[in-house]
Amino acid sequence: MKRNLAIGAALVAIAIPAAAFGQARVNHAGHLVGSGSSAVKFKESVGASGSTVTKFVVRDFELSCSDGVAGTIKVAKLLGKIKVSDSGAFKARDDNGVTVFKVRGQINRNKSTGTFRYYGDIEADDGATHSCNSGKLGWITRP
Repeated sequence: MKRNLAIGAALVAIAIPAAAFGQARVNHAGHLVGSGSSAVKFKESVGASGSTVTKFVVRDFELSCSDGVAGTIKVAKLLGKIKVSDSGAFKARDDNGVTVFKVRGQINRNKSTGTFRYYGDIEADDGATHSCNSGKLGWITRP
């Protein structure tokens, strides 16, 4: 049985300092591997001191939940300042006490790839709470 879960947005915030003068912003867009109807987008800030991912968004992805329930999350966002290594790698984990949002990625010149996972207790449209997990999902984007 598939239900839409009553999560319009899962928003995680980490303090974002004002963008420094001279930094370029690169928007990356793509999808989850094997799910053309999903969307993955992130913003990269590139400056003299290095790169950071300042926003990572995943839209329209499925979760498996307790009691055999399946659902769809419309949007999950991770906001903040995620350091990108000199090799282009980044990772972040946020646990708000109810849900966990994990992302790992590798930024290259022509495309970026990585994995994403979202899990925790989510309230369904009928008010019931289910323990849900997206599992580890691959993603791919292009600038």
